[in-house]
Amino acid sequence: MMNNGNHLLRLLLVEDNPGDVRLIEAMLQETAAREFSLECVDRLAAGLERLGHKKSDVVLLDLSLPDSHGLDTFLTMHSYAPHVPVIVLTGAKDDELALQAVQEGAQDYLIKGEIDGKLLMRAVRYGLERHRIEEELRQSEERYRTFFEQSQDAVYIVDREGRWIDVNQSLLDLFGYSAEEIAELGADTFWADRRERERFRAAIEADGSVAEVPVKYRKKNGTVIECLETSTVRRDGGERFVGYQGIIRDVTERNELERQLLQAQKIEAVGQLAGGVAHDFNNILTGITGYAQLALQQLEEDSGTAADLRKVLEVAERAHKLTAQLLAFSHRQTLQEKVLNLNRLVTDSLKMIQRLVSEDIEISFLPGKELGNIRADAVQAEQIILNLVINARDAMPDGGELTIATSRRRFAAAGHDLPATLDPGEYVVVSVSDNGVGMDEGTQARIFEPFFTTKEVGKGTGLGLATVEGIVTQHGGAIRVRSAPGEGTTFDVFLPVVEEEADPVAVAEPKADLEGSEIILLVEDEELVRSVTTRGLKLFGYTVLVAATPSQALSLIGGGRGTTIDLLITDVVMPEMNGPLLYEEIQRQVGEMKVLYVSGYADKRILKTKVLDAGAPFLPKPFGITELAHKVREVLDR
Repeated sequence: MMNNGNHLLRLLLVEDNPGDVRLIEAMLQETAAREFSLECVDRLAAGLERLGHKKSDVVLLDLSLPDSHGLDTFLTMHSYAPHVPVIVLTGAKDDELALQAVQEGAQDYLIKGEIDGKLLMRAVRYGLERHRIEEELRQSEERYRTFFEQSQDAVYIVDREGRWIDVNQSLLDLFGYSAEEIAELGADTFWADRRERERFRAAIEADGSVAEVPVKYRKKNGTVIECLETSTVRRDGGERFVGYQGIIRDVTERNELERQLLQAQKIEAVGQLAGGVAHDFNNILTGITGYAQLALQQLEEDSGTAADLRKVLEVAERAHKLTAQLLAFSHRQTLQEKVLNLNRLVTDSLKMIQRLVSEDIEISFLPGKELGNIRADAVQAEQIILNLVINARDAMPDGGELTIATSRRRFAAAGHDLPATLDPGEYVVVSVSDNGVGMDEGTQARIFEPFFTTKEVGKGTGLGLATVEGIVTQHGGAIRVRSAPGEGTTFDVFLPVVEEEADPVAVAEPKADLEGSEIILLVEDEELVRSVTTRGLKLFGYTVLVAATPSQALSLIGGGRGTTIDLLITDVVMPEMNGPLLYEEIQRQVGEMKVLYVSGYADKRILKTKVLDAGAPFLPKPFGITELAHKVREVLDR
């Protein structure tokens, strides 16, 4: 039995000569009577019909039949049943016909008068094995072609001169060419760096293959993409090098995400450091600012000491702004958000902007109509504009044109014009443009990194644009840069539109309106802040009960009703218990009162945790005594 004993070998003989039929049947019976079953038909049409209804393992085919003759007989049979091996049996010796039949797919070509049973059976077995191998190769090729065509990665075959032999659709999509266009271009056309191409070729020819090598290609539209390429050399049967074949994977987006992650990790690391330092530093600045303001209250306006103290306050403010910058790009500063109109904010800032730039820079403001409002910290929003103006100024050392433009834009879906980090919706877009020196791609990729600067040592901190990016991100927006060397630069800032009326502009209150006679309980564990805050509150007329710890505060109130406290001012983070827990306990013992939280942890997230509710009155350190008085009066009068 053949085929692992599963069934008899099923042979179909297509032969119209009865004598030849008997002869072939006798040969097979004599050689392998128990290994096969034989069925005979005398017409090609009958053979085709038989194959349509019943499976055969091998067809023995005469080429001269009543309804067909010559090579056409085989071609018809083979096209009808391409997966059934066919052995040609003929009485005519025709070498040319034999060659043609084998070339077209016949497993063998036998002359009836020159064979015996052993030769015939050997031809059958050989034909089956050859057909099996051909079928496996065909299926393997189909699988390869399926992989080739359906692969999401670009797949190619090129000769040693770099001419395309075959490419899949993904490669055409990747580079943006049609099949006709790419056929006219060599593979070398797409390398963004020819030196990189030479290094790649040297590596693959030395080792025979390379795996996931970083390369850069240029698309039809000029865009440079970052890819990983895996490639092997192609050799002919004699091991002669004839070309390359490989796979190209576009990793531009992945690499960009990795760069963003690395940038975020850098910012987070600096932010953690800045946040820790800021707590202690803000306490110190609160003391410096408060005591300087208290001293000023006791001096004549034009005295030399008063002038010195004002300088101290200026230095303290500079120190505060530097700390704020560190916290801004790490998204850790506390925001005092209001509903703002950017047109009004830019208009109010124009005088300051004019002072920041030289006279040979022409400033234009193009306000958008029906702009809508944004929710933002007014100081931080102004910082965005001023930092971008300073950046534009520095890009135009010989003067030029600076344009600030605002517009309201709706984005129905994510796309080319909307930064990838933003959801579709309505945004106020403020653009700051200059016609200065511009930037190359390498510089643009790094401009938002903290401490990165193209200026000379001592000319800049490298925090300006990093600060802008941090502020914009914390406000739920995004910033985009458009630039080219010698063609100027435009920064576009996208901030979400809010459907609310702008808050009224605050008007400075006279000192008398800040005074009060209420009783305030102050709980602060930092002695410097506790002392200056106490003196400042008393200066404005308040009665102040002072405690250094939560336990001291509870002792002061005596644990019972009847104690009158109008306002609790407490640090958020303290030993023993935090500010909100202390407030709950004091309310339980004394009754309802108002509260104002202060903290040197300048982190917006403190307002969004279980430690402190988002709507709680909050005053970040450092603060001056006048700022404290404003906030106290605001909370008491609410």
